[in-house]
Amino acid sequence: MDRSSNLPINFTDSTTLEDVYQFSECGRILYRSNSQMLHFEMDDIEKFSQCRGVVYVWALSKLNVPYLEVVYVGSTKSTVFYRSNVWKGALNEGVKKRRHSTEQETAVPKVASTARRMRKLIDAALSEGGEISVWARASSYGSVFGRSCSLYKVEEDALIDIFKPTWNGYK
Repeated sequence: MDRSSNLPINFTDSTTLEDVYQFSECGRILYRSNSQMLHFEMDDIEKFSQCRGVVYVWALSKLNVPYLEVVYVGSTKSTVFYRSNVWKGALNEGVKKRRHSTEQETAVPKVASTARRMRKLIDAALSEGGEISVWARASSYGSVFGRSCSLYKVEEDALIDIFKPTWNGYK
């Protein structure tokens, strides 16, 4: 696909994600009501519950902007639901520890630097009125050394190269 339109490289629309890259919207990242706990509200359970070897994107929609910004591209050899639960646990780790801490437990355990960085980015996006949708696709399979294998890591690398998502480290 020629991405030389007048849009910034990491912007797209839902039609392009669906038709060109065969992604389906399968959920969103949001706060639980009356809490700072992040939640992955996942849809389309039938379609993605058995898919292993998945590439997913987090797409940010901002107020008064008609396009989606692909802010993160990831992949998993497991299901997108499993990966979302792993992210949810990592992103909420510091919040849970602070919320349940006692007077004697003052130190927050060290949270992985990626999760801390992502938590700040997600908090900033949501606090500015943005919405983060989760899109996924089952990856293709290929033959390597005579073995059939999912190409999810190769697809992740290609999509990062195409969209240059800022949350993956692109400026």
